Amino acid sequence: MKFVACLILVLTPGLCAAQAQAPKALLLFGAKDYKTSLGCLNCVDTSDISVCNEFGKYGSEYQSDSIWNAYGTFGSDTTH
Repeated sequence: MKFVACLILVLTPGLCAAQAQAPKALLLFGAKDYKTSLGCLNCVDTSDISVCNEFGKYGSEYQSDSIWNAYGTFGSDTTH
């Protein structure tokens, strides 16, 4: 069965406040129960949890849970 990833937007109180705020992290979760963290979509690319950090757990094409691993659970076109 192919696992589908789910986007979770982390919201905090005061989201619509007038003052400027840092963007909220767009966290990616996957697996059957959507409890497996797959990284952050809009974090800076040097962040440990960014999917754009090629040296981090979630951005590396070699990590098993990375969306960039063509042979892993979440980056593969085939079902696991």
